Amino acid sequence: MAKTGRNAPCPCGSGKKYKVCHMKEEQAVAKDMKVPAAIAMVGAVAGIGTAVAVSFKMGVVVAALGLLVAGAFAAFRDPPESRGDGNPASINFGQ
Repeated sequence: MAKTGRNAPCPCGSGKKYKVCHMKEEQAVAKDMKVPAAIAMVGAVAGIGTAVAVSFKMGVVVAALGLLVAGAFAAFRDPPESRGDGNPASINFGQ
């Protein structure tokens, strides 16, 4: 996939330059994925270290736990907004 240049037309077809139309959104998505990727990497390294120091099975468990934590962080870092009635427990799921 070719990288879109800053001054190239936006691939969405709006006719605007990419830097004005969608560049900031795509950069924000890439930045948001750095933290879960770092958590997964730490979990993998800890799993390898545990596999070498303790046992292979324990290393697999530690690595899987790291991936689970990274997935949970990615899934729950941006919860839905509340309905605006002042109660933070009233989440708006598009109703």
